[in-house]
Amino acid sequence: VVDIKLGKEIQNVFIAPNPIEVLIDRLRKRLFVSYNHLPSLKDSIGGIVMFDVENLKVLNSWRIQNKGLFLDDETGEIYFTSKDKIAKINPNNGKIDVVVSNTKSTEIWYSVAYDNKKKILLIGNAKNYTVEGEVIIFEYFNSNFNFVKSVSVGLNPTEIVIKQ
Repeated sequence: VVDIKLGKEIQNVFIAPNPIEVLIDRLRKRLFVSYNHLPSLKDSIGGIVMFDVENLKVLNSWRIQNKGLFLDDETGEIYFTSKDKIAKINPNNGKIDVVVSNTKSTEIWYSVAYDNKKKILLIGNAKNYTVEGEVIIFEYFNSNFNFVKSVSVGLNPTEIVIKQ
């Protein structure tokens, strides 16, 4: 933890090996940190830890392969990619739900974003990391996410930003 006014570290919080991404839910005063263990170890999968922002106490944690976290500001749900699917965590009850499954084993879903106002899910597909990637667009309708279209983008679409 760095105090930017003082310009120095004031606390060090151990999460797990390889923390890779941090999200802050300012409205609900929650901090989410994702981490990856070593892929070379079969039983090493990583996870997501939720903290109270004010006292940095752990509120909950989930051991799951993950990357590409996205916070739905409206609901506080966390969307993430996990191996062959997009899933979301409801931090209020700890439940993880699969949102969309990737049926193409040759494609690598690398990032995710959700526009709650338009009910549109955007997935960054890195494909095989050597060719142009794409953003796959799904629309939420009748309790399901339905494919709409895909748009070609550059290599490895790591981050998706929704402009309001």
